[in-house]
Amino acid sequence: MSRWFRHYTGMMRDEKLVAVAIRSKQPVERVVWIWGVILESASEIDDGGRFEVDPIEVAYFLRTDEADVAAVFQALTNAGRLADGIVVKWSDRQYQSDKSAERQARYRERKQGKDRHGDNGSLGGDGVVTSRDGHVTPQEAETDTDQNQIENTPPSPQGGEAGASFADVEKCFPRSPHFNHAKAERAWRRLAPADKQACASKAERFGRWWAAEQVKRNRSMADSLPFAPPLDKWIADGAWRSFEALPAQSQPSPDLVVIQEGDPIIPAIERIRGRKVIFGDRGTSTVTKAEIEQARAA
Repeated sequence: MSRWFRHYTGMMRDEKLVAVAIRSKQPVERVVWIWGVILESASEIDDGGRFEVDPIEVAYFLRTDEADVAAVFQALTNAGRLADGIVVKWSDRQYQSDKSAERQARYRERKQGKDRHGDNGSLGGDGVVTSRDGHVTPQEAETDTDQNQIENTPPSPQGGEAGASFADVEKCFPRSPHFNHAKAERAWRRLAPADKQACASKAERFGRWWAAEQVKRNRSMADSLPFAPPLDKWIADGAWRSFEALPAQSQPSPDLVVIQEGDPIIPAIERIRGRKVIFGDRGTSTVTKAEIEQARAA
């Protein structure tokens, strides 16, 4: 997995991204942000530009409508930036030599050469990155201490509570306007390992319960956030311990109905909503029972 990727010069002023914003009828800053998230995902997966970005999660993070995010993805595809879940021309800017393990090997070779010859000269050969305008910039090398810390860090288990982290908690918890990342992370770090596992599980359940409650109240997620508890206080005050008293079952809310892509009732629901129904990778989406009833009546 790549630890970093090449953020190309001019990305923040890319005229093609401006064109994407115009065609998708979305703010250019939203388009640039979504494009950056796609590039980060491709770097993390490290599989020839393949990315996995959930438009629903992006919509929640940006406090916008899923249809707006879908419009940006479609415009990026039409512009030739994306194709079948792949960042087009990813390998043109990202190189195997950028990976930390290979950089570290080259760094050690150079260090050994300097120790033998007493040469403190500038880096050369594979130790440089050449930009488009021809300037040469030294690669940032990791120290032996940094590499030892990386090598001695146990791998994080994938999935389930065993892989719980603060990022997992932050991702699923409703973002209060009073959210303070630093305070919340400090509160998280103070928890015992067993409490971290329990807290992460409760946070994920709280997030599902909160979303279902907003559907019941016919209130959008964005409108509900001022009423959400700040995450740092929720953790530090131990509110997560008493969450068992709330209806946080794993099952979907009884007020929500899962529909499959291609269901004949979808056009009627879209007319009621005034926008398209967005489906996930599994070809499903959720609608309210009220929407189903209105669609059938129509």
